[in-house]
Amino acid sequence: MAVPADRARPREPIRNPWIWLGLAVIVLVGVPWYLPAGTIGPIVLGLPLWTLVAMGSSVVLCGYLTWVLSRRWNLAEDTEEAGQAGEAGDRPAGTD
Repeated sequence: MAVPADRARPREPIRNPWIWLGLAVIVLVGVPWYLPAGTIGPIVLGLPLWTLVAMGSSVVLCGYLTWVLSRRWNLAEDTEEAGQAGEAGDRPAGTD
């Protein structure tokens, strides 16, 4: 049986430069280094704009990392998954 191209190699996000680029952009946008020192205004919803930018980028970072971990990273290898399925069928009931 042929293995699909996307499953032929383990998916490791550390080897994908686009994932690192996305991570770097989100972090750079989230740190307000690009604003002048001591900037307080403009005030949006009672908070300085930089606060909302930092909180928004934190939410985006969480979503991005969730997407990377759920879609781009294969945590278990196919052989491990097959071994776990075989072990589960070999154990008698109630021995967990």
